[in-house]
Parts: sequence; C-alpha cells; structure tokens
Amino acid sequence: MTTYRIRHVGSPKFREGLTAAQVLTAIEEGHFDTTDEVMAPGDADWKPIEEHPHFIKAIEELEPRPQVEKDDESRLDMNPLIDVALVLLIFFILTITYESMRKVLRAPTLEQAQQMDKPLKEAIATACIRVQAKMENGQPVITVENEKVREEELPQAIEKWAKKTKKSELVFDVDGEVPHRVQIAILDAAKGAGIENAYQWMDKTKAPVE
Repeated sequence: MTTYRIRHVGSPKFREGLTAAQVLTAIEEGHFDTTDEVMAPGDADWKPIEEHPHFIKAIEELEPRPQVEKDDESRLDMNPLIDVALVLLIFFILTITYESMRKVLRAPTLEQAQQMDKPLKEAIATACIRVQAKMENGQPVITVENEKVREEELPQAIEKWAKKTKKSELVFDVDGEVPHRVQIAILDAAKGAGIENAYQWMDKTKAPVE
C-alpha cells in the first residue's frame, strides 16, 4: 500500500504515512487544500495535490468546499458607536427639555403675594404689563393694560404691549371665579410674547374653578 507525505505549501512540517484515501479525506474535511503539496515514495520533490498524477482524477471528482468567510480585522464595527450616539442624543434631548421646563414663567405663592404692601404692588404694576381677568354675567372678561380683549386675542395683545412698552415682566389679577384655563391662557400668551416673569395676585378667600 502506497503512503504519502502531505504538507501546507512551503511548510517545513508535514504529515506522513497517509494513504490516498486519507489524503482525500483530509482535503474534504478542510485540513488541507488541493493546492497544498504531497509527496509519494519515489517522488523527487513536493507537488501540488491537484497536479499529482495519483490525485488528479480524484480531485476533479471532489465537490468544491464552501468558501469560509474570514473576518476582516480591518473592518470597523459601527454598531457600538451608533448605540453610544443614540444614548447621548436621548440624554441631550432630556436635558434640554428639563432646562426648558425650568424656564417656565415664575409666579410667587399666595403667601408671598399677600406679604407685599400696596406701594410695592403699585411699583411692580408700573414696571409690568398688567392683565386682569374677572367674571361678568357668567363670562370671563379680560383686560390688558385696561384694554378689553377676547381670550383668543391674548397673545397678540400682550405681544403688542411688550413691544410698545419694552416691558419684560407681567403682573395679572385673576378673580377666583374665573376658569383656570384663562390663567393658563395668560401664562401661555406671556411666554409666547417673550415675557421673562409673570406675577399673580389672588384673593385668598376665592379659588380658581376648573
């Protein structure tokens, strides 16, 4: 029985004592390729397996082995970078949202308002745009600098007086029977007009109704 030596191309190491069947099995199992080298007894030098007279026909009958895709170490995996970028984006969005919420128009508490004496109130009213809201005949009546306006006209009216007087603060009196939505509308309109601060005074004996 003829035995063979087999090695990878140019390698100083080799396996020996393999039969022809064992050589073909090693190729089928992926341990060697058809371009690797084999030497039979009596051969003067190594020859590629696919060119050796004893294996040419057998190699042609072998089914081609599926190509193994090797990892490209030079390829940069962008998935972790994208994940980190998304986390940072969410963090910045939440931070900006929180900072925006902190800039909501500030209004002193009822106790703080009641501690202000009349001269101080008058001084603030002089320096601020004044908005009043009270109930008449079951309907809220709103005035901006003593000018009666409808609820939907609040943004335009406050913006007009802000540009006209160059005032950046607003004070508003809301009757306790006025619906709470009117107070919200005043604050929204003031914010839209660029008012920095809004101050409210209310009668402690009354409370806004929804």
